Amino acid sequence: MMRLIERGLMYGGLVPIDTPTLVERYNDALKMLTGRQTAAKHFHVDMSGFSPEIGDEFDDNNYLNPRGCNRQFILLTLDQLKAPLLNANFSSSRAILKQFYEDNRASLFSLTSRAAVAGEMLNSIYRIETVDELLDLRRIRVEADTASSHIAQSQKLVRLIKRFEEQEDAWYDDELTEKMIGLADIVGDVESTPIELDVGPYEVKEFYTTHFNGLYVFRHRGANTLIFSEKKVPKVKDRNSVAISIHDRAGVAEFLEDHKLAESIFDAKNLDPIALLQRRIGAVLADQFARSGMDPVPIESSALRAAAYRVSDPLPDIFHTLAGQLRQCEQGVDIDPLTPKDPAYFYTLRAARGPQRELVNKLLAELCPLDPMQLFICHKAHFYKMYRDWPGPMREFVAQVLARDYIPDKAGAREELFGSDDDTVEDVVVEPDMEGPFPWGRPEGVT
Repeated sequence: MMRLIERGLMYGGLVPIDTPTLVERYNDALKMLTGRQTAAKHFHVDMSGFSPEIGDEFDDNNYLNPRGCNRQFILLTLDQLKAPLLNANFSSSRAILKQFYEDNRASLFSLTSRAAVAGEMLNSIYRIETVDELLDLRRIRVEADTASSHIAQSQKLVRLIKRFEEQEDAWYDDELTEKMIGLADIVGDVESTPIELDVGPYEVKEFYTTHFNGLYVFRHRGANTLIFSEKKVPKVKDRNSVAISIHDRAGVAEFLEDHKLAESIFDAKNLDPIALLQRRIGAVLADQFARSGMDPVPIESSALRAAAYRVSDPLPDIFHTLAGQLRQCEQGVDIDPLTPKDPAYFYTLRAARGPQRELVNKLLAELCPLDPMQLFICHKAHFYKMYRDWPGPMREFVAQVLARDYIPDKAGAREELFGSDDDTVEDVVVEPDMEGPFPWGRPEGVT
């Protein structure tokens, strides 16, 4: 993973927590949520306040995500709004947390000027043991406060003020007056700067979850389509749900076509299929060369083509199919249609515009594992899974290509992949490899 870290492709965008005041506030909130505290003197946090360093210290990367279904969060600064969300078990979590922060920006800004805000994204599920329990996940509400209960105390002060205004002899009620003064010292002027939070509920529509080894949930007209990453599909009791394995290529293709969720890259507007095919062909060649022992694998297109002429090993069918489609596209002739049985089939599709586009992009990324750019942008969890399994030369090829083609021009890379009309692709945030040792060592103060 050091290849990615050194090229700025990993651990980017985390917020440094590097002052005694912020660390103390974090520990107050952490104790409130988990009963634990960190010995680290400085560390980095994601959008939810999760810190990889503290996860390493606790040997628990789910210390703010118990059982993977009710994400907890610690907000120290609104800078976290721009940070990635790591270890997300649900693809909807980042959008909901971002919306909560945006909806309550003024109140959260006021609160974080004096304390950390600790909270939880709540649903009716406390552990996920069956697929049907997942289908009950339709709304999320948020609970949040500071360790000193600023919000609860503020609400209490508002009630006392109302009582003071309505009670005829309130001026002579010393106990009431003392309570109001004491609370005002804690929460400030709640009349000019009220502290209240909009906590939802936030609707959960379609989503991807890491539970059950990967599951896509599409909702349409009162029915659900569940696409599992496993070959063996678990039993689903819900009569309005259809379960498909991602390995059932014909079934997945039929679902995408029936609901008009994907389109051919040759028919898509504002997309250059030639550039897209050239890059995907290059990645297919790189994978083949790496597995055959070539080290290093060249990253230039011309060098990859030259190597293809020289190698004695037969090139895979997917290469020949994509190369044939590229020739037809360049010559302006009709493109030979492919069937889902063809390994190149899903490499010739892109997600159609619509509310489910982000989830379809994620699904297509998993169906096109030899396109590292699409994996990197759309499906970080699967990207890291593939990256760990690639041979060393392929890892080096991928790291170099992403550093060359993505980092300097993120918008251009996305346009090549999705088209110039793209406006719904998931924000690019990169998750660390949480299985290995923390790459910059244990945080200071932790033994």
